[in-house]
Parts: sequence; structure tokens; C-alpha cells
Amino acid sequence: MLSRLVKPRIRTAASAALAALCLSGPRSAAGSIDDSNRRLTEIACPRYDPALTHRRRPNCEGWLVRGAERIRMSYNSRGLRDKEYSRDPSTGTVRILFTGGSLISASGLEETQSPPRVLERTLRTRGLRAEVINAAVEGYSGWQNAVVLREYLDAYAPHAVIFHLAPHYAFEDRASRIALSTDGSRIVGPRTPLWLLLGRTSLPFRHHRVAAFLEREFHYWTQLNRIFASWRLAAIREDGRRLDDLLEPTIASLRQMAAFCRDRKVELYVAYGGEDVSSDKHLDFNEPEWFVRASERFWVRPFRFEGSLVEERLRAAGAREGFKVLSFGAARTGLSGAENRLPGDYHWSARGAETMARELAEQFQDAWSPR
Repeated sequence: MLSRLVKPRIRTAASAALAALCLSGPRSAAGSIDDSNRRLTEIACPRYDPALTHRRRPNCEGWLVRGAERIRMSYNSRGLRDKEYSRDPSTGTVRILFTGGSLISASGLEETQSPPRVLERTLRTRGLRAEVINAAVEGYSGWQNAVVLREYLDAYAPHAVIFHLAPHYAFEDRASRIALSTDGSRIVGPRTPLWLLLGRTSLPFRHHRVAAFLEREFHYWTQLNRIFASWRLAAIREDGRRLDDLLEPTIASLRQMAAFCRDRKVELYVAYGGEDVSSDKHLDFNEPEWFVRASERFWVRPFRFEGSLVEERLRAAGAREGFKVLSFGAARTGLSGAENRLPGDYHWSARGAETMARELAEQFQDAWSPR
């Protein structure tokens, strides 16, 4: 259906090629600073990836701004916000791969303040010799983490994986479902290059005229997906069935992660904060696109499910698929406070990241059972 919305095909191909060119950007030498995105507010060192929509450029450093703080982001040879690691952990060390999105990669905080670093320090203080790799990527939701996990498992050979399931991933994954390709039951990435126009991330070079045009298309197609998904959910009258339909794509992603981990004898943990899941979108307060703001207010059908019901579904899925749910809901009240968020932003402040990671460390250590 969506393929009929963009015509002619030549326009699709040309737009895809231009988007790939813009996302690739000027390449930085190892250890150099990418200054091309000085005017950007959300993303640093982007690179187009056909299976994931985007990655971070290897061995790149770049700038981003969140909560009025300009932070230099550094990425290793695999495009992760962390140092280099050997293929195998040292004897006696529990290596943990911490995946998720920008809340975990901690855009807006120094790397030492990120949840993976706090988790590592806390576990060591509690007597567990842990090594935590920050494998979270800004802009990734559930399906992207499911697609890329196998690569990280083979590269780092962890003993455990913790995936942070942010509450807005459920609707993002549900809206993305129409554009994803599968191999059997396994998600492999976007269905066609048209996904470049349906992407979940903004283009990095806002001052570039062509990129600005494509960025508007990204916003428009993203919002259309959200509108269509919300209408489908609204057509389901029974609340339980509606919640199951909303969570099905997310649980499919978790099933894929669990299968990858099981094949390598790795424990999978899903960290969930007990937040309500809703249609709410974290809009930039200075969001320039009227269509995005208007569609969220007038055309996206609102819904909200209690976090306890969502966690119940996740635990049931974990019992079937072989993953464990770590609830840091005990820290939920504190995390919702303004002092634990960046100014004018939903991302955690250093205090919020520490609150979350300390609670998660206790949950992980209680559940940790090496295979």
C-alpha cells in the first residue's frame, strides 16, 4: 500500500540515493573530530546502513546537543560509544552487552555517566567482576536491536545481554512493522530502499538543502505509519486484544534476540521500568514540522496501557521464549522527576542514569545465572 504513495519509482530511487549520500557524510579519520554536524541536536557521526537505516561511523568523534549541553560523542571501530574490546573476555570476568537506544547510549551525558558505566561500577562494588559494553545506538528501537544483536554477539562473546525496552519502542515497532522484511520469522531489515523515506531518524545535515527536503519526507512518512497503526489499534475493541496486537512486533523482536542468545548460550535480560505504554511521542519542543505536531494532536488515535499489564505480558513472553525481565520499577517514581531528566528533554540526567543503573544492578545480580 505504501509503495503506491510515492510515485514515480524514479523519485523513490533518486531520493534513496540522495539519502544514502547525505547519511554517509564526509568520512573522518580515526581519532579525528567530525565537525560537519555542529548544528545538529540529536545525532553524531551517522552512516547509512541498508539493514538498520543508520549506524555510527567507526572510529569517529562528533558533537550533539541535548538539554542545552553540547557533548562530544566518541565511537569505537564498530560504531559503539565505548572503548575497544578483545573478542573474548578475560578469565573470571562477566561480560555484559547492554543494548537499547539513546537513553542507554546516554546522548547528552559524558560517557562515564552513562547507564552502562554506572552499572559496571555498581556491580563491581557489589562483588561481581563485570565488564559492561555500551552497545546501544541512538535512534534504535526494538527491531533494529534484534537485527544487529547477532553481529555484536559474535564480535564480543558476552555472557549476558541486557536490552533496555523503553516504553515508546512498542508503538515505534508496531508502526514500523509494515515496512520490514523477514526471512521466515526472522526480521532482516527494511523491505525496500523506500525505507529511507520511512526512517526513524532525522538526517544529520540540517543546513544542507537536499537533506532538509529528505528530512521532511522522513518526518511525513514516519507520521503516516504512526497514524495508520493507531487507527488499526483503535479498531480493536477489546483492551486485552489491543494490547496483544500492540506488543506483538516487540515480542517478535525479543523472540529473535532470545534465539540468537540461546544459540550462543548467552543469557538475555529485558530491562523494563514499568512505565505506561502509550501513543505519546517525545516531540522536540522546537519541532519545526507542522505536520508532525498536528498529526500527533489530531490524527494519531490516543491509547494508554498500564505498565503493570505490559510487564505481565513481557514476563509471559519471557517464560515462553527464554528471556528474563528485570524491572527497575522501584526507581520509577524518582526517574519521573524533573531533576532526573535533562532540561527540556526526556533523556535521563546523570542523576537519573545513576538511579536507573543502580536499581538494575541489584535486579541483575539477583537474577544472574550463568549457563
